[in-house]
This record gives sequence, C-alpha cells and structure tokens, in this order.
Amino acid sequence: MDRRLNIYGTCATVLIFAAIFLFAFNQFKEADSFYHLKTGQVIWETGIVPPADIFSYTAAGVPWVTHEWLAEVILYGLYALAGYWGVMAAVALLAVAAYFLLWLLAREGGAEPAFAALLLFLVGYLTFELWIPRPQAFGFFFFALLLFCLEKYRRRGRSVYLAGVILTMWLWGNSHASVLLGYAVLLLYLTAEAVRWSKPGWDAAPPAPRLRAFALAGLVALAAPLLNPNGTDVLFYRSAINSAVETFAVLEWQPIQSFWFLPQTKVFILLMLAAVGCLAYWFGWRRLSRDFSLLGLTAGTFSLPFMSIRHVGFFTLAAGFPLVLAAGGLLANFRQKFSSRRLAAVWLCLAVIIVLLGWFRSPRSYFNPDTVPVHAADFIAAQNIQGRRFNLYNEGGYLIWRFYPPDQVSLDGRSEIYAGRPAEEVLAIIRGEPAADELVDQKYGINHFLLAYRPAQLAESILPLVRRLLTAGWKMVYWDDTSLLIVRDMPAHAGLIEKYAFYRVSPFTDPSLIPPAEVPAALGELRRILDSAPQSRVVAAYAVRLLSLHSDLLEN
Repeated sequence: MDRRLNIYGTCATVLIFAAIFLFAFNQFKEADSFYHLKTGQVIWETGIVPPADIFSYTAAGVPWVTHEWLAEVILYGLYALAGYWGVMAAVALLAVAAYFLLWLLAREGGAEPAFAALLLFLVGYLTFELWIPRPQAFGFFFFALLLFCLEKYRRRGRSVYLAGVILTMWLWGNSHASVLLGYAVLLLYLTAEAVRWSKPGWDAAPPAPRLRAFALAGLVALAAPLLNPNGTDVLFYRSAINSAVETFAVLEWQPIQSFWFLPQTKVFILLMLAAVGCLAYWFGWRRLSRDFSLLGLTAGTFSLPFMSIRHVGFFTLAAGFPLVLAAGGLLANFRQKFSSRRLAAVWLCLAVIIVLLGWFRSPRSYFNPDTVPVHAADFIAAQNIQGRRFNLYNEGGYLIWRFYPPDQVSLDGRSEIYAGRPAEEVLAIIRGEPAADELVDQKYGINHFLLAYRPAQLAESILPLVRRLLTAGWKMVYWDDTSLLIVRDMPAHAGLIEKYAFYRVSPFTDPSLIPPAEVPAALGELRRILDSAPQSRVVAAYAVRLLSLHSDLLEN
C-alpha cells in the first residue's frame, strides 16, 4: 500500500513539473526578444559589450546600459545550438528549475511531494506566460536560486550556500537589472538573522560565528553585481528609463491596477490578498510558526506589481514555498478526513488533467503572427527593399534581428536610449509636426515605413500618418495581420509599386464604403495582397466581407 502511494505521489509530482514546462513553453510573443538575440550575437562575435547604441539611426551613439549582456549571450548560444525552439525549451526548463528549487524548500519544511508541486503550480499558473525568451526569465530564476541558497544556509549553516549566494548575485547582476531586488532580499535576510541573534526568544538564534560568516559573505554578495561591464549603472537602470516609459506609455512598466479592466487582473489581485492574509497569520501572528524572513519577503514582493506589472512573477515565486508550508499546516486537520490513497489518486488525476491542458495550449509556431512582423520582413527581404526604414516601438526588436547590419531601426524596445531628442523626433514624424517632412526627407532620408496597425488603438494613432503619406504620393504595397508597408514613389520602387500597390482597400477602409463600381478592382487588389501574404487572416476576412456585401453585383 505504501509503495503504491509513493508511486502515485511520484507520478503526480513528475507530471506537475511536466505541466510547468508546458505552460512556461512560450513562443516569441513580442519583437523585443529578438533584439536580445542580436545583442548576444554581436557580443559573441566581437567580444565587446556595446557601451552605446549601434542598432538605431535616431539614437546612434547614445550611451546604452547593456545590463542583460550575459543572458543575451546565453540566449544566442542556445539559438545557435538549437534554434528558436531550443531557446523556448531552455526558458521553460529554467522555469521548471526555479519551481523545483522552491519545491525542495517546501519538502524540507515537511510538505508532501505531490501537494507541494500542485500548490506551487497553482500559485504560479497566472504568471507562467512571463517565462518568455527574454533576460527577465533569468531574473526570475536567479531570484528563486537566491532564496534557495539563503534558506538552505539559514537551515543548514553550510558555507557552500554562502558561495551560492555570491555567485547568484554576480550572475544576476550581469543578466538583468532586477538584481536590485536581490539586494533587498539579501538585506532582509541579513537583518532578520541579526534580529534572531539579538533576540533569541523570538526564534532559534543562529550561532555568532555563523552570523559573522553570513554578514561577511553578504557584503561580498552585495558587491558582486558591480563586477559587470556597466558598473553601478545597472543599479540605476529603472530611473534611467522613466522618461522614455512615460513618453511611449510602455505597458509592461505600468502598475497592475492600470489593468483592472481585465478579469485576469482582478483574479490575480484577489489571490495575492488571500495569499498575503494566509501568510501574515501563519508566519506573523501565529507564534509557533513565526518567521519574519518569509513574512518580510512576501510582504515586500506583494508591493512590486503595484509598481510595475512585469514584476508579478517575483511575487508568485516569493510566496510559493511559504504558502505551501502555511497551507499544509492550516489544512492538516481537514486532510485527515480523507484516506491517503484517495488523496494520492486525486493528485494524480489533477496532474494528468493539467498536463493535458498544457499540451493543448502549447504553441505550434515559434513566433506570434499577431505581434511579430516575420511575414512583413520576409516580403521586404524577398523584394530586396533597401534604404532607411521607419518603424514603431513594437516591431523594432525583430527588425534589428532580421536586418542588422546593415540596416538600422528608428525605434525599438530599449526605451532608455530614446529618451529626449530621439523620442521627440520619432513622435514628430508620427504626429505630423512641422519638422516631420524635414526629418523624413532630409535628416534621415526615409524611403519606406513598416507600421504595426493592430490593436485598434494603434491603428487610430497611426491613421493620420498613413493619410499624410498616401496624400504625398507614397504607396501601400503590403498588408498582413500585423503590419503595413508603405514605400516612397521613386524609381527604385517602380517595379514593386506596379506589381503590389493597392489603392482601394486597406485596414482603414471598411468594405461597405467601397463603391460598387470599384469592387472588381478592389477584389483584384485583395488577390495580389493575398499572393504576397497568403497567411493573413485579416485580409482574407476582409475579402470575404467584401464578397458578401456585393454578391448580387458579382453574380450579375
């Protein structure tokens, strides 16, 4: 019987970690992931971490804090070895490793294996989508690794874990600017251990030699992240990007309450409040299980999403294993009402269901065709469209990956380097300010625009720019689910315009507004568009609607 229970528990645990892999196995959802690959390639090939911008023509030479250089080199190395799918799998394995470390801490605290794995999965479920091929995934992993080393030293007192703390902080400081959170966590644990030593009645006091070793290693660990190509600039990265974040209204830097309109946000905040309430009782109010390190950790990370939604992943990692311990204690009497065999069967059934759900939601393509302009870039490459290109914020990262060198972008996700003049000039072009024509024609010599037009708010913001270009004689030659390509009417583009230009249809013209006399010509344009972008669901749907509106006319 015990053997069968162990088999059930082991199978359920393995399956849940397989589910974590599947849910963290995310495609390249946004263009920013690609400029990280290109940066890693540049460092790999030159041996130099770029100190200034090399990817754009609007901010060329502007100082650039390449705080993610080590993660970028690793990501590019993975790509060189195993391609896009290999990078995605590696990031998912990083998520599995992070939650496995937390699981080990929970198990050491007495939690049952399958119960600990299942609860960790449920806590992290809404944030697995953040494990995308970007350096932030390394920030999440190093956060979990730092917690593991600190907790293990606190419990075991072995010096190997102090070495792990130092190494983790150095790796983190060279991989992502979120290492600033590592400083806060390290200082929290140092303070808590000092309090435990000075007031042993609160908890089992650590021996004085162990506290001294911890303090010394802590000082070294605090200095370790500064051993990087950017020095102390890594610590001030957040303040450096503030103005650009405000200028471009970058969504990932907005606080979680800005997304209150989403059901997922409401659920997540309610779960956060419930988790903090549970942990406040178990590790704060209840004397027998009081632990100010874990209480301070969860309370501190609770505030992070209210500063920036991109930090929600840190809370789920911080609250994970403490919540397993607290829930295990709170539910102990309730769980005794059920037989161990029945509970093991329930864990196993839940694990199977979760794995199946993870399998069905796994990506079938390495990139998101609704957010990454892969097909538009294919068209540019196939037609050999050269010269200076203007693009918006969201697609710049992929264009860097695809066309640098020799081409540079006008804008990309590295907000900090565009603060000031570069941002002002890009916005002047978009808004049609008095300097726009001089910037386009003379200063930068732009000869084609690749513009993302979805979602609807973005389409509304670029519509005036599109109208100005078309009125000035520029031609729209490509349209798919993410992008529009508009080229200058010039001899170099004569063949392209003759073959692909369209005049009657566009994402800004409702099919019902096309005059009946122009419907046959409009359908001809749609056929040409679908020849160049056969994968476009948006264009196909547009053609179907046009046909449905004028079926009688076409029959006659």
